[in-house]
Amino acid sequence: MNTSMFRSEPVLIVGAGPSGLTMAIYLARRKVPFRLIDIARSATDKSKAMGIQARTLEMFDNLGIADEFVANGFKCLGARVMHEDKQLVHIRFDHLASPFPFILTIPQSETERILTNLLEKLGGSVEREVRLTDFSQDASGVVASIEQANGQREQVHTPWIIGCDGAHSTVRHTLNLPFQGSEYEEGFVLADVKIDWANPGDELVVYTRDGFLLAAFPLPEGRWRIIADVPPADAPVNEIPALQTLQDLIEQRCPIKAVLSDPGWMANYRIQRRIVPSLREGHAFLVGDAANIHSPAGAQGMNTGIQDALNLSWKLAMVYSGATGEQLLDSYQAERYPVEKAVLVGADLPITALSMKNELGQLVRDKIVRFLAGFDIIQHEIRGVVSEIGVKYLSSPIVEDRALSGGPRAGVRAPDAYYDVTSTGHSSVHKLLRGPEHKLLIFGQNTRFDDYAAELGSVARLVRARLGGGTKVYHVSTGNRSIGELHADTEIDDTGGHVTLIYGAREGAIYLIRPDGYIAFRSSLYGCEDNLRVFLDSAFPTSLISQLAEPATV
Repeated sequence: MNTSMFRSEPVLIVGAGPSGLTMAIYLARRKVPFRLIDIARSATDKSKAMGIQARTLEMFDNLGIADEFVANGFKCLGARVMHEDKQLVHIRFDHLASPFPFILTIPQSETERILTNLLEKLGGSVEREVRLTDFSQDASGVVASIEQANGQREQVHTPWIIGCDGAHSTVRHTLNLPFQGSEYEEGFVLADVKIDWANPGDELVVYTRDGFLLAAFPLPEGRWRIIADVPPADAPVNEIPALQTLQDLIEQRCPIKAVLSDPGWMANYRIQRRIVPSLREGHAFLVGDAANIHSPAGAQGMNTGIQDALNLSWKLAMVYSGATGEQLLDSYQAERYPVEKAVLVGADLPITALSMKNELGQLVRDKIVRFLAGFDIIQHEIRGVVSEIGVKYLSSPIVEDRALSGGPRAGVRAPDAYYDVTSTGHSSVHKLLRGPEHKLLIFGQNTRFDDYAAELGSVARLVRARLGGGTKVYHVSTGNRSIGELHADTEIDDTGGHVTLIYGAREGAIYLIRPDGYIAFRSSLYGCEDNLRVFLDSAFPTSLISQLAEPATV
């Protein structure tokens, strides 16, 4: 594939659910051409996946749509797990270190509507009733065959094909990748209903009795999502359960009186736990449910897919522009596959533990769970896992720590921190991180500033030269300094010292933050320019295309 062809061909995204829409939105922001196809005639009208975690809301805030999500959803502030009438776990999400300390419940139909509207504002669209039939690939790219609803066929040349096409992924099947795992023995029934009961309306609750589960998730407009496991014969997949079936189940498993009414979406279904051995095969990538399916415990599935798309999209944009070589794309597997495996285990564990049938085992489980849940550090870890704020890429080949002991490590989500605080509000680091480009935070403090000012100016120029002119540079200072010699875009007045404290930078530091909000590199001031240059050479090596032509603006 020659350079001009590589530059002009669109990326092919298969599947226009939340993951595919997210991928398209981020590519559109970076001016990368794409085609987004979906076999369905229209977006879903069902509630389906309806839990949006804090990390995903932070990403939506970066896109400018978090407020619309919150306005159309419901804030779930806590969770309880009960064995009969005894409480095993109670956790509140309002202690999360995030601007969004809750799980937002919102129908998937609303999620897709909001994302589609944003995509259209960015100039993109979904090609409906278009089916991927097959594809082949070689070292130069992919040739895909697609078919319109009227039977018209087309061959599409693309540098990459992205499988966001769900559990029955055509992309995965064409790659002939095994979907390793198994199906749960139990069947499950689901319903979106109104419930008249005494439970708090802002917490999800899970009941277990005799080794069977019933979970209730609060939804907008005073409704609840009920999920319960049953023997497979009681949940034939092609039949819609009766409301009385759910009423009987809640009476058997819930120790308080509960009356169901006004059913919406209802379904019988089976759950599987499966994962592919690789998220990438050549020029083909798998995202979300195409790569990993599991139980709905913890509301992780849709969020994991959206975060997959975020992780991959900025890397594709950099390679597509010619700013770096295709080696960068190897980090998608290195970073996201361990997350996928952890989600699979984490979603399976509560189902397995709470559906235990042995009475002695239940007694031991209850004692251990109650004991552990009483520790603040355990609660903190649970909140980090559920919210996905705790996701880390510490072993990634494209993150690096250099000579800095305090503050957040490279490979973790850049924490928020407030500055310029007044009685009417404040600014924050997360607001600085909005936008699709890399950000460089320079902490050149007080007496150390004069010693390193020239080198820090060189650091700013180096980052812009290597990562693109859109890179933003911020100087964070606890005193008044001129930003001219730093070549920074903005001076951050951290007189209160909160940002400096959170980032462990009292003696000065630099932090390079990726477009997905994770810290790529950090260093003390000593030798920071040389350290950064070595890191950039390793993480973002010069591509063949960048040697042949000027890279496109991203």
